[in-house]
Amino acid sequence: MPGYNEVSQFLNQQGAGLTPAEMHGLISGMICGGNNDSSWQPLLHDLTNEGLAFGHELAQALLKMHSATSDALEDDGFLFQLYLPEGDDVSVFDRADALAGWVNHFFAGPWRHAAEARQSNRRNRGSD
Repeated sequence: MPGYNEVSQFLNQQGAGLTPAEMHGLISGMICGGNNDSSWQPLLHDLTNEGLAFGHELAQALLKMHSATSDALEDDGFLFQLYLPEGDDVSVFDRADALAGWVNHFFAGPWRHAAEARQSNRRNRGSD
């Protein structure tokens, strides 16, 4: 998994407006909500970057994040860990704020995926 500060820098450079914890929460929610194929990237772009693809560095970091998160969630030893800021210089408030952002975005992931699927099903039924 890429470093928290590294991902933060890439997100800031891209102007994504999310913290690494929020992005990890969203990706985790998408995986847990059943979005396990390659459609997670366009959906992530839609939800976080007005449908535009991310720059190479951020895209690669998010690909690694997705892969590591998926592997951790599938592991029998339950190796999954929340992606939150660490270190002695991170205040309790900053940790709590990151946790709240992670949780909010985690729950957005499955709901967004389900809403997209329902909308797609409606479009498909309308074209019959």
